[in-house]
Amino acid sequence: MRQGREIADHVGRVMNIVEGRSRPAQTDPAYERLARSWRRSLNKHSIDPGLSSVPKVVTAYELREHRERIETFMRIAREGVERLHHELLPANYCVLLTDATGVTVDYRTVPALEKEFKDEGFAVVCVPVDNFQCHARGPEDATFYDDGEPGNTDGNAIKAKVLALHGWDDPMVPPEDVVGLAAELTAGGADWQIHGYGNTVHAFTNPEANAPEMGALYQADADRRSWQAMENFLAEVLA
Repeated sequence: MRQGREIADHVGRVMNIVEGRSRPAQTDPAYERLARSWRRSLNKHSIDPGLSSVPKVVTAYELREHRERIETFMRIAREGVERLHHELLPANYCVLLTDATGVTVDYRTVPALEKEFKDEGFAVVCVPVDNFQCHARGPEDATFYDDGEPGNTDGNAIKAKVLALHGWDDPMVPPEDVVGLAAELTAGGADWQIHGYGNTVHAFTNPEANAPEMGALYQADADRRSWQAMENFLAEVLA
């Protein structure tokens, strides 16, 4: 009964915000992002939080089939899922990635809710979210990305040399965010470089990225140039 009341209260809160009857009580930017997501879900995608349905439970074999069908998309989306999780974690919200049929193929949860997720049938997998990550699968493919603001750099000196390689038209990281990064690095006293590649969006070093409608697309010239920039940078710092 308590869970039912909590769900009803949450649905009421979502509808009040979507319909403009109230605003999020918290001033944290994460809550405003949640409010925009709620509005988009209802107004653009017609996802009504008031409609209840029985969850569809799939077997491990069926889940694997669903994941294999969109394997390329999942690799492209993984960074976005982690970034969204990083931004929404202060609000204690989880992130679910579903396929077109509504089957959850990936998710990130809140540590305090792991038991609840297990009770609902999710196998919890902990994925660490570092601030800066580099995945290198070979000399022909390197992917660099930032998982969001670390929130712990104020007043701290940044002693490391920093190289940022960025697709300038990446819809997930607009130019103003890049300028903000530059300002933060300067304030921290870092020895930094930022290379921006024009006509280049997200995942530009991933040859399998082919989702321009989502702002993710391989760009061979930017891939080659960024790799050369990385080699020059490593030759300098490791000399």
